[in-house]
Amino acid sequence: MEKIKKFFDIKTIQINREYYEKLKKVDYTKLEDELYGYLFVCNDILSSELSTKYEKEEMLRLMFEEPEEFERIQEEIKEEIERFGIEELDEDTKEYFNKISAKNFFPYPDTRLMMVVGAYVLLILQEPLLEKNFDSSIIENSNLPKELQGIIIPYISNPCFKMQLFSLINKFEKDELLAFIVFGFSFDHYCKYQTKKEDSIYKSCDSLSEGLIKLFLNILDIKDNEEILNLYSDLGDFLVASSLSNSSVTIYGSEDYFVRDKLSILKASLFSNNIKFENTDKENGIVFNDSAEENISTLKYFENRESQKVDKIFLNLSQILGYYKNNIKEVTEEYRSKLENNFKIPNEILKNTSLEWIFHILLINQLKEKGKGISLVKTNILYEPKNKNIRKYFVENGYIESIIYLPKNMLIDYPFPLALIVFSKENKKIKFIDAYKFCKMEKFKIEFIDNYFKNPKISEIKEQNINIIIDTNVEKIIDLINNQKNIKESFSKKIEDIVEKDYNLVVTENFEILVDILKKFKNEIKFKDIIKNIVRGSQKTISKFKSEEETQYIYLSLSDINDGLIEFKNIENYLKEVPKNQEKFFIKNNSILLSKYGSSPKLAISQIPDDKKVIPSGNFIIIEVDEEKLNPWYLMSYFSSGFGSEKLKETYTEAKNDTISIRKLENIEIPVPPIKEQEKIAKEYRESLKKIEEMKKKLKNEIQNSKEIFIKYSGGLV
Repeated sequence: MEKIKKFFDIKTIQINREYYEKLKKVDYTKLEDELYGYLFVCNDILSSELSTKYEKEEMLRLMFEEPEEFERIQEEIKEEIERFGIEELDEDTKEYFNKISAKNFFPYPDTRLMMVVGAYVLLILQEPLLEKNFDSSIIENSNLPKELQGIIIPYISNPCFKMQLFSLINKFEKDELLAFIVFGFSFDHYCKYQTKKEDSIYKSCDSLSEGLIKLFLNILDIKDNEEILNLYSDLGDFLVASSLSNSSVTIYGSEDYFVRDKLSILKASLFSNNIKFENTDKENGIVFNDSAEENISTLKYFENRESQKVDKIFLNLSQILGYYKNNIKEVTEEYRSKLENNFKIPNEILKNTSLEWIFHILLINQLKEKGKGISLVKTNILYEPKNKNIRKYFVENGYIESIIYLPKNMLIDYPFPLALIVFSKENKKIKFIDAYKFCKMEKFKIEFIDNYFKNPKISEIKEQNINIIIDTNVEKIIDLINNQKNIKESFSKKIEDIVEKDYNLVVTENFEILVDILKKFKNEIKFKDIIKNIVRGSQKTISKFKSEEETQYIYLSLSDINDGLIEFKNIENYLKEVPKNQEKFFIKNNSILLSKYGSSPKLAISQIPDDKKVIPSGNFIIIEVDEEKLNPWYLMSYFSSGFGSEKLKETYTEAKNDTISIRKLENIEIPVPPIKEQEKIAKEYRESLKKIEEMKKKLKNEIQNSKEIFIKYSGGLV
């Protein structure tokens, strides 16, 4: 008879490649639903505990218990901040938010983390020869790594968490629990199950697709016994894939964002112990992440492991602005200053440099002489004038091996094109690969579930496009990288050729043409210097002013704008009158209307009929340009383009709901070519909109005709 164990042995669960592939086929939706249903209540209670921990702050309580009131106050605060240009929180508020957002503060009400911890605890309790003490002792007495214990113990010590989880013990198979821990909240999870429980709790997917990870591993070409570093560890998916591809390597993971950090640690613990998560201590050098240690900055992390070079590095910087959305300016300036002092890089090179390129300097410094690194980034850093000097530094030092251009929608909830930069040393030329045609567009729907009802119901369905790289196309892209011939999708440029093109690193079939266009737009001007006014639309409730009949007063909603046009023929909201204090919101001709919310903002330019007056809802931002400096149709063309969409991304205040900040919008810099060049672009854009309008009218007529065909042949029966 086997002896009953007093502690859990992590070695009894080690997932290899074969088992990993088996787990992919396991359906864990029932487990996910049960965990969510039971722990959702616990989430509220923990959130409530968190709110009362600092009694002076009523806002946190409102956020969970009275969300509508919380949202109303938040919106009011945002407007006040934008109106008065407040940039800094007062010290008391800043100190408070630092406390509640401390990376080692647990339990933290993140539903994803709570659910994965719950599945992990159920997995431990399911061991047949384990003494069933449902308390922290089963973790403290186990051989689980310290960083893993630090994540689980605060939850299992909480009475509510234990109570909610108790009824789920031994209810699910081991494979279901493992599959959820490994694949839950991954890219394929969102595409496969197509459901989010509650928009405010289930965050957007931050994970990479399996095809992208395979591409990255093929490019890095990991060899036996190499050391790999992954910064921004992507829920641990790249770390796990690296380990499964070669069991002899050592992989180091580091993550600034604490939820992803903890999820990565939980997942990776089920695989080989060659995956190591690091924190650093200035005095003692590298230490493995301990829950008693506060996570540190990326810069400090690189500083403290400077002498420990690695063979391969992967940085996922595609959403770096989201990580640092509240202090991107301060972080970037701090990093520039330290690089200037520590790496002796002249200020002339670092001035205006974006955070991504600063991380790339750290990447190069961390690589061994024959090492290779890759970085997934937004494409704007390849051509923006402000990064010219740092691009020059990388190009002339031979640090860039190749650049692979990827289309938009490679990530969920991320409609922007990406580029993969491959770094190594002593390169005499740069290889450019246009991978657009090797990505397959797929459509899928996400269902948002409203859980505030006894029987949860679908509150919203969103359809999204996603670009996927299938296995055979991964091989084709690798063939292009290795192909020495210059063809349409793959070509090399010598360093001197890049110099002639003003250090623009744009990958496209029309490379030469696009670089010439970008040179014309080199002159970037702060937005507030070329506009007369920028305001938000009316926030007044209109219900008592609504008219059932058409009047001269139109109340404009987001639904009235489509494809850059205000659809006046489909207007539904007319007003009997407009209060005197709301007349200031009447739109002037040639004003730009920009939706305040959404990752793909709606745009239109106002062309108001003579007999109408239009007042826009509070969901709009209204921009009146200085037409002596800027053609409004040119501005529309710019904001409608991929370049302009990426620039607007910089104005968002929150990653969750993509709200545009007026203050941030005023401070972006946009390319302003000479007026003649603007007029040329504006004319073509305007003509294009007219064609769209005509086509929509024709389509509408055809739809109406189709409805009358049966009547035509009915012989007077109808």
